[in-house]
Amino acid sequence: MKLNKVICENCPLRLFNPDNKVCMKGVGDVYSDKLIVLPYIDKKAFKHHGIDSGILFEDVKEVLDSSTGGCMEANYYITSLIKCKESYKLDMTDDIVSRCSMHLYNEISQLRPKYVFLFGNAVNRLLKGSIEENINRINIFGRTAYFSNYNPSIHRYNTDKTDVVRNVFIKHLKAINYNEFSDYEIIKY
Repeated sequence: MKLNKVICENCPLRLFNPDNKVCMKGVGDVYSDKLIVLPYIDKKAFKHHGIDSGILFEDVKEVLDSSTGGCMEANYYITSLIKCKESYKLDMTDDIVSRCSMHLYNEISQLRPKYVFLFGNAVNRLLKGSIEENINRINIFGRTAYFSNYNPSIHRYNTDKTDVVRNVFIKHLKAINYNEFSDYEIIKY
């Protein structure tokens, strides 16, 4: 039996998504040791059936491409926590998030990244704490370090936040590249 079928069976979110547009996969370098986790699949990605055609993906590229040297998909694997398009008609319950998290954990176990960058609600939903609580914290599960950041789409509503998202990401990259984690609280599970 397929993993998708078992996890998604009777999921309320699945009722709002056609069979051919559920459980969207990520894009990018499957051999990268860096994984970016977006909080959700947006309408544009859903319409074109690809995370890399979504508005949130475009926002990540716009805000972070300059700090990664461009070609983000060539250097990172980019996926989402929620694998189907969310519906305003349905509250995102812990059950739905838990089901989608299983897909994400499956991706992580297959890709085996060293670093996972969580954005927006992916922080709240996976780490069970606010972004502010986790922004200067590295959560380590096994051999994987999880970093937290704001939703990159925040720049559409508050242009001042673009620099904040970019600077937090650059801080994370510097810590990794220079093996300098003194500015972080490190939590091991």
